[in-house]
Amino acid sequence: MTFQNLFRMYFAQVKTLSRLLITNRVICNTVRSSSVTNLAKRKPVTVKSLFVNTAVCMGLCGVGDILAQLWQNENLVKTVKSFDKDCLKYWNGERTIHMTLAASMLGPWFDFWYKFLAQYSSVYKRTALELATVPFLHTAFLVCYSYLHKGQLPAYDEFIYLVKELVKVDVILYTPVALFNFRFIPAGIWQTVFVNAAYVFIVEPIGSMIINDGFSLDKLLFS
Repeated sequence: MTFQNLFRMYFAQVKTLSRLLITNRVICNTVRSSSVTNLAKRKPVTVKSLFVNTAVCMGLCGVGDILAQLWQNENLVKTVKSFDKDCLKYWNGERTIHMTLAASMLGPWFDFWYKFLAQYSSVYKRTALELATVPFLHTAFLVCYSYLHKGQLPAYDEFIYLVKELVKVDVILYTPVALFNFRFIPAGIWQTVFVNAAYVFIVEPIGSMIINDGFSLDKLLFS
């Protein structure tokens, strides 16, 4: 093999390597640009969005507790159906107010969290990350509500039991809601509205009964 042929082979290899480097740079720049675009699309947390998200969480949590009391209290249902003023005697208004106030801590979290999750394209990744925060959210909510309603935390065993039951409700009942939410609902306030609306009719009443009435998900599913 002549020196000229060796030089041509060397030049061809250098040319091929240069093309690969250029191609890799283009791919990296494209991925980086896509990531920057996703971050740019993330809506900022504002005073208005904090207020709206907090108001939605508080309002829907309060409605969920009212539905829970209607589910558990036949006298309340009868008086409400007949538009009887005596319904106020059977309705635990203080409990509803405290559940509503405790939900105020969820508003800022949802406002930030759903906007953060919007950067991920995978619905399953969003749902997994959402479910990963569930134990912490329930723990924080229980702490707020317990101090508001009872002035103290439940006993350790009771507290752990309540958190486990609430997490179980979310894993079984909330997972399909989360998948639908991240797949079809636009990021921002509408995801908060959808999630809390689903909570009002499904998770929130059951969660309220678990916390206040000794209810368990097993009774609903297997009784």
